[in-house]
Amino acid sequence: MIASSWVQAQTPRLVVPVGSTHSVNAVAFSPDGKYVLTGSGEFLIGSKGGAILWDMEGRELVTFKGHESLVSSVAFSPDGKYVLTGSADNTAKLWDLTGKEIRTFKGDF
Repeated sequence: MIASSWVQAQTPRLVVPVGSTHSVNAVAFSPDGKYVLTGSGEFLIGSKGGAILWDMEGRELVTFKGHESLVSSVAFSPDGKYVLTGSADNTAKLWDLTGKEIRTFKGDF
């Protein structure tokens, strides 16, 4: 009877995996330690390479899309208000934390 009582007391729980489904090429932590930024080829189907801003609990906050190839480097500004993504498409992009692209830099990096 003890075993059947234990089984009846359990509540089924659905667990859905979240996060990147492709390899992560670059990682940066925000200066205040509250966020992590990952760069990958996550978006190669459709909108190419990109980056994702996560909180430290693993929740996706902002997606940065716009590169034509995988993102190979990411960084935060010293004040933590901007991020920079570098891509194999020979561009670097400056973004605010809402995901708005501020500027694109082109060249052989």
